[in-house]
Amino acid sequence: MPHYVPRMAKRSSGLAILLVLTATAGCSGSTPRVTSAGPSTSAPAAPSSAPAPSTSAAPAPSTSAPTAAASADQLTTMLEAYLGALRDGDFVGAMAHRCRAARVSADNRELFVQQSVELLQMAPVTGVTVSVPGSLVVAPAGGADPATAIQFDYSLRHAGPAGAPLHGVAVVEDGELRFCGYAQPAVDRIRRELDVAVVAGPSPAAVPHDLMPDAVSADYRQASDGENPLQADAPPGRIDSWTRSWAHGGFGGVRVTATRYGTPAQAAHAWKAALDRYASDVTETFPIAGLPAARGIRYSAVAWTWMQPPGAGFQIDGSFELRGNTVISTLASALRADDGHDAVEAFARAADAVAGRV
Repeated sequence: MPHYVPRMAKRSSGLAILLVLTATAGCSGSTPRVTSAGPSTSAPAAPSSAPAPSTSAAPAPSTSAPTAAASADQLTTMLEAYLGALRDGDFVGAMAHRCRAARVSADNRELFVQQSVELLQMAPVTGVTVSVPGSLVVAPAGGADPATAIQFDYSLRHAGPAGAPLHGVAVVEDGELRFCGYAQPAVDRIRRELDVAVVAGPSPAAVPHDLMPDAVSADYRQASDGENPLQADAPPGRIDSWTRSWAHGGFGGVRVTATRYGTPAQAAHAWKAALDRYASDVTETFPIAGLPAARGIRYSAVAWTWMQPPGAGFQIDGSFELRGNTVISTLASALRADDGHDAVEAFARAADAVAGRV
């Protein structure tokens, strides 16, 4: 049985998306995902402080103690309770159904609640179907031994045709069954596709600041432009990084980030690390026409809910190009499932054209 360690299991903050107009981005970011726009019905703004704790009660103890051989019925009950809390905007209740290592930081409470409610309004879930054991071994958050955890597959029932099941893992904490990790349905295939190496292009002669493209059309307005700060978990060898974003409509947009490393080998390591960081959330890979050293991905925009199957809610497209000692990433956000890859492709090619000229 395949064994997979999802990105979300490696971090406890759970912050999947920051708003594109107010935050920096890049392959060296400390958040689980490179910064991009999130689905919002209003203009982007920085996340505000967390609201007061929910008054909803924590879930009552189960009538039978869960074990590593938990039944599909027990897992279904856990998932339905978690879904119910997400629908109600009950942050405390939702986190009570997640293991301690996978709980979203209180600092990100308001954004998580907003995005969870919006996702379930866009793609209402009418039920959950669980099968045990799961078809994929998902490592629980916090580094617990997968062999002692409960592996399962789960399908979210929507109004449309049923899709492939997501992969989940649960653990027992304080006598309670708790959700502790997930992966998208095709993660094994996605991982194989992302493991295919590319032949890097030549290193740009210019520094990252000078690699930023202009907007590809008048539909995009520049929203930010600045240095991408070094984060504690940045891959080794980073010299400097610059990022620029453009807004598109009421929310969403595109961000391009160029990061230079000391050697091409360090850049190649960072390029692969960036793709690996997204792998559990990716639903599709695609080529970027004309850029053989770039890899395109589409991933679920609010995957930190663990309740966004492929095709539901907003999506994000990414392009990651390896040019010698420099990684150029491009992200296009607030996409619907049936949108093409035009935005990320256009900006990625624009950034590559600048890198080829300077």
